[in-house]
Amino acid sequence: MKIFSLLPKYDKYRLIVSQVRDVAEVWVNGYNAGVRCWQPYHFDISEHVQLGKNRLEIKVTNTPGNQYVLKKQDYIFSENWGKVVESGILGDVYIQAYNTYTVKFVDEK
Repeated sequence: MKIFSLLPKYDKYRLIVSQVRDVAEVWVNGYNAGVRCWQPYHFDISEHVQLGKNRLEIKVTNTPGNQYVLKKQDYIFSENWGKVVESGILGDVYIQAYNTYTVKFVDEK
């Protein structure tokens, strides 16, 4: 759990989790902002943030591969068996703040 502050006012806020193994569930101020189980791990958090302090929680779930590492293995099919699989938040976590605009095309005749 992290507390972060938003000072400037923008139209949109997107949480970027650059690399996760394997599933990321994001909660902002007690609201579920989404679940992602593949890249890109981008979450639109615009409706859940407020100016000032905000609470961010990222719940990560990985595959059961690491549970098997702890068990005795009487068989080896390759040298890759038995190694610990990466899991958790492995990259940067940051917020993109931006404004949206509408472009209106006008026919010149």
